[in-house]
Amino acid sequence: MIMKLSILHINNTHLTLDKDFSLINKIKEENKKRVIETLVLGDGNSIFNNIEHKNDEQDLLNTVPFDATTLGSHQFDEGSKGIVENLNKINFPILAANVNFEDDKLLNPLVKEGKFIPYLLKNTTSGKKIGIFGLTTMDIVYRSHPSAETIFFNPFDKADFIVKRLKNLGVDVIILLSQLGEEMNQMLAQQFLEIDIIIDKPVGTSGKKVEKCGNTLIIQSETDNYSLMESEINIDDEGNLLFIQENNYV
Repeated sequence: MIMKLSILHINNTHLTLDKDFSLINKIKEENKKRVIETLVLGDGNSIFNNIEHKNDEQDLLNTVPFDATTLGSHQFDEGSKGIVENLNKINFPILAANVNFEDDKLLNPLVKEGKFIPYLLKNTTSGKKIGIFGLTTMDIVYRSHPSAETIFFNPFDKADFIVKRLKNLGVDVIILLSQLGEEMNQMLAQQFLEIDIIIDKPVGTSGKKVEKCGNTLIIQSETDNYSLMESEINIDDEGNLLFIQENNYV
């Protein structure tokens, strides 16, 4: 049985105080009528930013039916304290497979509450199981202000561990939310053939939005501004992916 999958990917939601997210729910409702599974995923640069009106931003983001986001550099602009102050204001998980908060006294309790998780499992109406995990860049240590107790691990080592774990759990489709950039994502796709889809962070200099690297689809916004992309993908019983079309709403 072919599964029809729609991925709604939102970039740079820290630029969205004047945006209306009701369109997302409308798209989801239309997809239901067409028997299409819909995932709503965000890039990491969406929350906890050191900007004016950030509390308004969290309230606004809770109107978005996110399935998950990943962890971007801006989350650490105010260190662990800034994350703690804002994390309880959102109602969706943040995927951070290669970040360890065990020794961070401020963030470890929130990990135990399930605010940060390495991967997420989604069961679909078609009977297929989707596994989603997130990887962030190790250079956050230099670009932002994480606590010294927050440990960033090599994303390739963690990808190896998570991919094996997801396959052991019987996942049919593996999606990676990545903050690593085009070159490293291509290397991941070549090394880990089980990764079916990589959602990349937006890069303003790239003209490509969807490319095939081996058997892996890499989806990337070409703008550094706020954007909402939809990628429609068909997946057959053998796990083969056929990219159908891309819709750009913003």
